[in-house]
Amino acid sequence: MINSITSALSGINNASARVDKAAQNIAEGGSQQEIIEDVVEIKQASVQYEASLSILKVTDELSQELLRTFDETV
Repeated sequence: MINSITSALSGINNASARVDKAAQNIAEGGSQQEIIEDVVEIKQASVQYEASLSILKVTDELSQELLRTFDETV
């Protein structure tokens, strides 16, 4: 479970860095095509962020179930 948490946190950090970079590019200006590409990058990072959060939620649910099962048997 530690690996899934590490992977999810890495995904969240990566998504955040992608958004920061794209936002910086948009703030600096550029061609319309570049801005569109940066907006798409932000949307893709959003999907990555949501997927990483889902991993954390499922890991938490599995951990809770494991603890409940352990408590019932002890």
